[in-house]
Amino acid sequence: NAESLIPETRSYAPGEIINLANNPTASGYEFLGWYHEDKFPMPEENITIYGEWKKKNGVFTPTIKKEIDNKKEAYKKGETISFKITITNTANYPIKEVLVQENLKDIKFKEGEGYTVKGDRYVVIPTITANSSITLTATYKVEKETKETITNTVEITGALADNNYELDTTKEYKSSVEFLINSDRKTETKEETKTETKTTTNTTKTLDDIYKYLAIFIISLIAIIILVIYNKKKK
Repeated sequence: NAESLIPETRSYAPGEIINLANNPTASGYEFLGWYHEDKFPMPEENITIYGEWKKKNGVFTPTIKKEIDNKKEAYKKGETISFKITITNTANYPIKEVLVQENLKDIKFKEGEGYTVKGDRYVVIPTITANSSITLTATYKVEKETKETITNTVEITGALADNNYELDTTKEYKSSVEFLINSDRKTETKEETKTETKTTTNTTKTLDDIYKYLAIFIISLIAIIILVIYNKKKK
């Protein structure tokens, strides 16, 4: 009932300082402000002060999920990491003007269907229909030779809806992923291969020596047997 939003009439003496309520509240409504300064002296004549309220039908709470598309144990300089960001409208009515922001420097959104890239790290989604999702894509190119774990966070910073539905601003709409930058990964692999090759070579050399001594032993044994047989025949 709009009449319940009208404050009671009050009387003030001329010159008396009037302080209007800063943030009056009413169930189902949001106070937008007064059409007058909120502190002033009472004039000689009666005065009516007007304020504005907005009816609130309810709030909506979209969800956001970030994933790495080309996930691996570590990435090195020159490689590009691809991300998939899914924004879901959980309400049973459309939401619009959804603002999405990447918080990591050097992340770049890629153009796609259903949204507009506003600078490398910002996206505007014109509308998401009821109970549906839209997927954004972004990339990050590793430019440094380093070894570190990076946390990448993306968030919804604003959204609107018709019929006085509002984004629930008591919640945060963020999603994060971590990935490892390790520019030494390729070098370490080479060293491991080299060690394995060396071990294999040493093992092969040892087997060759065994076969060599075994052959000498067999030949010597045969020679002794022949010699023994020859001496028996001679007697």
